Amino acid sequence: MGRKASLQGTYSKGELDPDLSERVDLEHYYDSLAAAPNTLFHPQGGFSDRGGFSLVSDPDILAAGTVRRLRNRIVPVPVTPSMVSAFNGGTATMLVDQDPTTLFTTNAVTTALFSIAEIDLGVATTVDLVDVMQFRCELAFADNALLVQYWNGLAWVTFADPVDTAPAKHLRTSARTRRFGTAPGGPGGTRITARQWRIVAQNAAGTGQIFIGGLRFWAEVAALSPIDLRSLARDRATAYELVVTERNIDVFENQRYVASIAVPVAGAQIAQLSWAGGFDTLLLFHELLEPLRLMRQGASGEWDAAPAPFTNVPVLRQQIIFSGDQDEIQDVTFPGIAAGDRLFFWLGDAGAPLVTFTDAAALPALVAAAIVALPGVAPGAGLVVTAAPGPVPGVRVRFTGANGSRAWPLLSVISATPALVPVTTVVQAGLKSTGKLFEATTGWPRCGAFVQQRFVAAGFRAAPTSLMFCRPDAFDMLDTGSPMTADLAFLRTLNADGIETITSIFVGRHLQVFTEQSEWYAASQSFDATQPTALIRNSGHGIQRAVPLTFADGSTLFVQAGGKTVRDLLWDQNQANYGAEPLTVLSPQILSDIVDVAHRSARSVTDGNLIFFANRDGSAACITLLRGQNVIAGSPWATAGRFKCFMVN
Repeated sequence: MGRKASLQGTYSKGELDPDLSERVDLEHYYDSLAAAPNTLFHPQGGFSDRGGFSLVSDPDILAAGTVRRLRNRIVPVPVTPSMVSAFNGGTATMLVDQDPTTLFTTNAVTTALFSIAEIDLGVATTVDLVDVMQFRCELAFADNALLVQYWNGLAWVTFADPVDTAPAKHLRTSARTRRFGTAPGGPGGTRITARQWRIVAQNAAGTGQIFIGGLRFWAEVAALSPIDLRSLARDRATAYELVVTERNIDVFENQRYVASIAVPVAGAQIAQLSWAGGFDTLLLFHELLEPLRLMRQGASGEWDAAPAPFTNVPVLRQQIIFSGDQDEIQDVTFPGIAAGDRLFFWLGDAGAPLVTFTDAAALPALVAAAIVALPGVAPGAGLVVTAAPGPVPGVRVRFTGANGSRAWPLLSVISATPALVPVTTVVQAGLKSTGKLFEATTGWPRCGAFVQQRFVAAGFRAAPTSLMFCRPDAFDMLDTGSPMTADLAFLRTLNADGIETITSIFVGRHLQVFTEQSEWYAASQSFDATQPTALIRNSGHGIQRAVPLTFADGSTLFVQAGGKTVRDLLWDQNQANYGAEPLTVLSPQILSDIVDVAHRSARSVTDGNLIFFANRDGSAACITLLRGQNVIAGSPWATAGRFKCFMVN
C-alpha cells in the first residue's frame, strides 16, 4: 500500500510573460503562473491575495467626519495693497509685493491681542491656505503667538483645522514661514468662505516690532495635482508622511494631518524632485529650483521651508564647464485656453499679477508686462516675448540682454480654470560660464546625498559631471581652503567620454552615481580632500530620471532609462565589480512606464522583500524578492482607481 502524500506547487517566479507561455523548456516555466493579478508570493512556494485597501486614520478624526483626501491644485487669491489695513504700523505694499527683501514692519507689540494687518477681499471669497512669509519679532520669542483669523459675521474665528493641527505658530527673532489653513478638503469637507481676514499676535507683548516678508492667500480648484510621497522618520515612535502637491506639502504624523508647508515647486517639477536627509530635516533638489531645507522646528505643527544656507561655494573651473554663456528660452503653451481664463505666472517663488486671456495675439504683451514686474527681472529689451511656434496658443520667452547669459527658474503658470493645465518647456538652458559652482545665475544641483558624514551635491547645470563634497562637520560648508587638509570640502568629476549629467546619488554598498547614460561607484569607502576619489564606470544602461532607487536584499535596484526595465545592481565578490542584470526578465508585461518605486523589507520568514512599482497608466506591480531562496516573483496590481505613487515607512 502506497503512502499518502500532499503536493504543493511552487510559484517562486510569479506571473510569466505571455510570450513565454509555450516555453516548456525553461527551467522557471514550472515555477510560474499564467496569470497572478493582485497577489503576493511567499518563500515557501505559495502565494496569497494581496488584500484590499482601507482608510487608515485615528478614530476621533473619522468620528469628526474630516475628509481624508489629497489636496487639489491651489491657485492664488489676488491681494492688492488697497485691501490691506495696517492699524499698528507697516506699509501695505510691502506685505503683498512678492519681494521678501521689503519688510512689512509693525509698531512694538503692547497688547495681549495685537492686530498686525487686516485684509478686506472685497467680496466673500473661499480661502483654503494663507502664507505668512519670513516673519520674525525684534526682541524676544513667544510661543503659540501668531494667528490668522476670519470674520464669520459675528466674531473673529481662528483659521485652522479644528481636529488636527495647532492653530497658532511660534514667534521667534529668526525668520520663518508658515502656511495656515485646514486639512485637504477643509474641516469636515467644509471650506472657509469669508471677506474679512486678519493676522494677529496673541500674548506677545515684549517681543518688540514684528517683521513680515510677505502674505499670500490660496484656494483649491477642482483639478488633481501631480503628487509625490516621502516618509520622514524622526525616531522610532514618530513618523511623518509628506504629501507633495503643486506648491504645497501636507504633513501627516502617523496618518494624522498636522501641517502644510509652502514650497515654490511647480506641478511639472514634482516628478523630478530629488531628496536627501532624515530625522527632522530634508533637503529638496531640482536644477531649476534653489535647494530647499525643510525643517521640523520643535513641534509637529511647526515646519519651515527656506533656501538651504550653503556657504563658501567655490567658483566654476574652466575644465569642468561644458559650454559658455547662453540665453535662456522657455516656451509656455495653453492647450484648450479660452477667453476669460485667468493666469498666474510664476518665476520660481515670485508670482506676477493676474493675467486674463483675451486672444492669442494680445498674450505676448500681457506676459511680458507680468514678468517684468517680478523682482530680479531687468526691464526693457532684456526680455523678448513672442508667440510660441505650433498650433497651440502660447508664448516663447527669451531672457536676453541684461537678463541673458544666465540660468532662470522655471516660468510656470497656474490656471484658475481646472481643465486648463499650461505646459512649460525649457527650449534652451541659460548658461553662465563665470560665477559660483551653483547660484541663481549658474543654476542649481540636481541631486544630493549624505555619505560618511559629508553632504554630496551633484548634477550642476554648469558642471553636470561633477560632485561637490562638503566638510564633514557641517553640510552647508563648501570651503576648499588653503593649505588643503583632509577635512576640507572638495570637488570631483566623472572621467566620462562626453557629457554625462548626474541625476541621482545613492548610498548602497558604495557611494553610487547615476547618469542618464551609465552607472558609477566610488571605490573608496572614505572620502578625504587630500586623496584622489576613484569614480568607476560600472555599466552603461542609464537611469530613468526622477524614479527613486531602493536598496533591497543586498542590492541597489534602479529603473533603466525608458522606464520598463528594473535592473539589479549587485556586487560580485569574485569579479570585484557590480552586475546589472534585469530583475524582471520573466515578467516584463507587469511594467510599462514606471514613475515610482518603494520597498518594504521582509518582516518574517514567511515574507519576502516587496518592491512596489507605480506605472504611468495607473496600474501597479509588486515583485517579491528573496535572493537566498531564488524567489523573484512579479504580480500585476489593479484597483478601482489609479495608483500614483507608493510610500513605505
